[in-house]
Amino acid sequence: MRTLLTLFACCCLVAACAGYRGGWQSLPYVGVDRPRFPETQSPTQAQRQAELALPGLSLGVNLNNQLRTYDTQVYLFALPLGIDPRSVYQQAAKPGVTRVTLKVAPILPGFVFRRPLARLTIGTTTVGATAAYEFGMWDSAGQAVSAGGKWGYQPLPNEFSVSNMGRPQILSLEFPIERPPPESTNVSLDLSAALASSELPKIPLIRFWPVRWKEGYT
Repeated sequence: MRTLLTLFACCCLVAACAGYRGGWQSLPYVGVDRPRFPETQSPTQAQRQAELALPGLSLGVNLNNQLRTYDTQVYLFALPLGIDPRSVYQQAAKPGVTRVTLKVAPILPGFVFRRPLARLTIGTTTVGATAAYEFGMWDSAGQAVSAGGKWGYQPLPNEFSVSNMGRPQILSLEFPIERPPPESTNVSLDLSAALASSELPKIPLIRFWPVRWKEGYT
């Protein structure tokens, strides 16, 4: 009986194990006046705020520099189980490379994506994109499919038409510069010539602002 009670108590403790973690990330905005971002938000809330409503399209922008600065695991009644105070980036990155992920959802036709014209500025340094990829499902010949293929990244040509109306395309750009810390306030992305339509105004300069994030988990 004692053994059964011990096992039962252990199972209850394990089942009640949870945790919370958080850190910093960069959120995009356009215009002179910065929006009033909440002081702390969940990653899901941040993802929604990372989507910009622009003339003719919706554009999600992720600087891929979300940083976790703490991770605390607890038992029931908030008894500490483990604390990890390390600062860890949530997305992998190549040394000396900043990857920017774009979720492009055109509302109107006519947009053309020109990778060599994208510019990223960090502090006083401005660099152009050296590579571009699309994330999706591909068959063995590298063609986009809706089923039966493999998920992954495919390199993009220097110029192509963004033609998937109403369905987001996940594109990524690589810039030859070290990823900026999410606490940075001097980062901007210029897509005015890289993602453009001759019928619509140019995309304004995209700036980034540091925001705290926090989430619980079980």
